Amino acid sequence: MDLASQLVSGDTVALIAVLVSIEGVALWWLWRLHGHGLPPDEILWNLLSGAALMLAVAAALQQLPRAVIGGCLALSLIAHVIDLRVRWRRPPD
Repeated sequence: MDLASQLVSGDTVALIAVLVSIEGVALWWLWRLHGHGLPPDEILWNLLSGAALMLAVAAALQQLPRAVIGGCLALSLIAHVIDLRVRWRRPPD
């Protein structure tokens, strides 16, 4: 199997999803262990947004209906907006 075929296979998307999950667990573990980095509630929405994008890519590669792809993209947008809202800092008065 050539590189182009591997990149458009569902296996690549699944691998990326697993790596993102491992990243989330590792960041949570470091936070719990050392208290360094972003708190879990601040990275959760970012990870969910990325996961929804991966679902959209997987749906497109499997040639699922446009409504499914659009739903995944909408979910990603919602998670992204929530992420921005959670992390937005107002300047001090």
